[in-house]
Amino acid sequence: MFQKSADKGYAESQNTLGTIYIKGWAGVKQDYGKAVKLLEKAVKSNHADACNNLGLLYRDGTGVKTRLQKAIELFPKGANLGSSSAVDNLAYMYYMGWGVEKNYEKNLELIEKSVKNDQKISNDWCKLPIFTLKGKK
Repeated sequence: MFQKSADKGYAESQNTLGTIYIKGWAGVKQDYGKAVKLLEKAVKSNHADACNNLGLLYRDGTGVKTRLQKAIELFPKGANLGSSSAVDNLAYMYYMGWGVEKNYEKNLELIEKSVKNDQKISNDWCKLPIFTLKGKK
């Protein structure tokens, strides 16, 4: 079902099927090559969650060579398209200093933006910079 609609260019199906290939769900053999190709197509169609999912693969080097700069390109795109997970992951990059200079202020700015937009903050680590910054003031 997902394969047919993914082949027709439906970004949601491309993202879903890409995720299935990443995880090896539903009896599908794990295949990062197929996952990346599907997610890249969905990213070209401006699918927010596909930007996040592909960014994670590049950030973590899961099935692909680690490319932090590629992740730094994908997370903001996904965030701007409405993915709260992409906001979380971009904030984490700033928190850890991966591919960017470590920046707690930028991290906090991204977290606050999510909260203002009523996006769910999905990671507990997001609360850490708030305490770090409060301690500096």
